[in-house]
Amino acid sequence: MIDYINNYFALFTLYVAMSVEFSGVMHSSYLIQNILSAISGQPIQTNEPPRTGGTFAFFWGRVL
Repeated sequence: MIDYINNYFALFTLYVAMSVEFSGVMHSSYLIQNILSAISGQPIQTNEPPRTGGTFAFFWGRVL
């Protein structure tokens, strides 16, 4: 594989992207989705089974 991280700007970009991904900041969009779904009264249609137990706690821990 070609080495794309061959300067400091690319390294900086990689670290910023990794920190955003690790922090879960982007998961806040799920909170907005659930709030708007509750306000509109329409359920969220999904093919996934309902979250239970550890997956439920992990999901909401990342969202909040």
